[in-house]
Amino acid sequence: MAVLRITWTSADKVSVATGEITPGEGDEDAAEVKAPRADKPMLVWIQHPSDDEANEKVAKITLDPDKLRVGCSFFTCIKMTAEAASADRLLADTGKKYPRMVLITPDYDVVKVIEGKISSSKLYAAMKRTASKSYKCNFDKNVKGVIKLLGEFDKIENERDALTKKEDKGVKPAEAKKIAKAREELDDREKEANEQRDEFLKPELKTA
Repeated sequence: MAVLRITWTSADKVSVATGEITPGEGDEDAAEVKAPRADKPMLVWIQHPSDDEANEKVAKITLDPDKLRVGCSFFTCIKMTAEAASADRLLADTGKKYPRMVLITPDYDVVKVIEGKISSSKLYAAMKRTASKSYKCNFDKNVKGVIKLLGEFDKIENERDALTKKEDKGVKPAEAKKIAKAREELDDREKEANEQRDEFLKPELKTA
């Protein structure tokens, strides 16, 4: 399902969005202006500049568990090269090792840095910590709620398939009515599950 696919955005800069505006010449009384908050916290993956195997391990092992995949839906996920990160004022001093994960709030505060060996458990813990500073919801509860719903979607699909197979074999009118009613009930279950999923995946940000 789409929620299990991590959407990565490649970027050359992250700090550009912090938008600290320096007063112009002769404008000494001008106040510093901050850019709008981001709409989500950020998970920045600074990739190893030369070790493709290390990068592949992060993609295929570290980020593989469902809770990591679902958890990433709560973040804007950004991939950066080591060179770009070293030139970014927000990321330049976050470490020396690669690959590196940097977790940032919507207000562009760095919460946690994990570098070198990145385990799924350490990354998820960092995501929980960053989410707690960013959202009003219980991140872990929401993630687990979505994963539980994925099981419900699978059950609904399996039950639909079973009804279709029964129809294909040929059924009497009375049985056809029962199947039609069962399909309606499955539609209602799916609608309710979709609403719950959307509620879990669209938490409210904390006030700045």
